[in-house]
Amino acid sequence: MENRRPRSFFWPILLIGIGILWLLSNMGFISGVTFGTIFRFWPLILIVIGLDLIVGRFSGILSAVIAILAVLILAALLVAAPSLGLHSSANANVETFSAPLAEAEFAEVTLDLSSYATTIKTVQNQNSLFDAEIGYYGEMRFTDSGTTNRRIRLEHYSSPDSWFNINFDQLALRWDIGLNPDVPTDLFVDGGSGSINMDLSKMALTALTYDGGSGSMDMSLPTSADGYTASLDTGSGSVRVRISGSQNLTLELDGGSGSTNITLPANTAVRIEALDDGSGSLRVPTGLDQIEFGDDRDEGVWQSDGFEAAEYQIIIRIKDAGSGSITIR
Repeated sequence: MENRRPRSFFWPILLIGIGILWLLSNMGFISGVTFGTIFRFWPLILIVIGLDLIVGRFSGILSAVIAILAVLILAALLVAAPSLGLHSSANANVETFSAPLAEAEFAEVTLDLSSYATTIKTVQNQNSLFDAEIGYYGEMRFTDSGTTNRRIRLEHYSSPDSWFNINFDQLALRWDIGLNPDVPTDLFVDGGSGSINMDLSKMALTALTYDGGSGSMDMSLPTSADGYTASLDTGSGSVRVRISGSQNLTLELDGGSGSTNITLPANTAVRIEALDDGSGSLRVPTGLDQIEFGDDRDEGVWQSDGFEAAEYQIIIRIKDAGSGSITIR
């Protein structure tokens, strides 16, 4: 007679037990239970699954005992987690970060963005150097140092707690960041997978560095008689740049796989230097003279009539066009 493997009660009991823990959490009897908090104890889960594979095949009772013990141990760990310092960061948070203007005469601001939609604009309170309302999972780090020369850094860190999190609260997780328009600022932005809208048209920018991710980016650049350099590494997301008014600007572009659209102000003196055309297409404004030619059709130098003598000059330097299309109009 064929020997049949005993029916295992391991998975039914384990799933029912975790469901009961989750229900008790929702009722407020134990601290929050999420996929993230349970995942923190993945070594325990692997151990009990291994034990069931070894001994559970010989006895349905043993598999049931293993599952019950696993649920009890998991419950004890979840209850003791706060006292053990195992705080969960899997819950959605909305937090405000700010830095007063104080004696600031110059600011270096670094923003390490994430997967959340982000808006960067001027502050509403002119006594603030920096204001931000941030919705996030995981952990945020914010630093503000210096007196007259200020250094501000805002960055996001994910954690295993948030990898498997589901936003049941349906919170509008986004980042709204404000910068003071009167303080000369070097701005460094590391983009993520979320969309970015940067209205810098009223900012006193002295330099801009943007390292794009997979999210789209829409940017308005300010006017500046003194001039500044904006360096854009566009990544795989689409990029739209609007350049305001009469100004001196050098825009350096490292293209990615996303499309790039640059809108110039009317009647401006412009010079376009395409050093490497990549595999994408390049479209320059009509009416420009090509004064230098490269090895390929989309390499060379174009500039407007009277560029050299113009008071305000915009230079667009395409260092690497990448595989996405570039349109300048």
